[in-house]
Amino acid sequence: MKKVLDNDIAKELLTILAYLDDKFINNLPSNFLKDLAMLAADSTKDFFINTNKKLNEQNLSENCKNWLSILYYQSADEEIKAFLLNNWINNDVNSND
Repeated sequence: MKKVLDNDIAKELLTILAYLDDKFINNLPSNFLKDLAMLAADSTKDFFINTNKKLNEQNLSENCKNWLSILYYQSADEEIKAFLLNNWINNDVNSND
């Protein structure tokens, strides 16, 4: 079975999470953050954030973007969840054209 989260993605996620709002970070399970740190320790890649750019302008991998959206979805209220779900479905439909 393929690992869901590899060392490099974990390190990339931790890099971007360091710049996100504390309220968002505090809603993440501590065991998830510990697992990220353990996986990231074995990554050989370096990731950088340009603090002059918005989150959507950063050079993030698709896997990192997917994980961020999942984490955000889990902490969102029902209205935001419905909005995100609708966008994901529309993006899937449009990408299959």
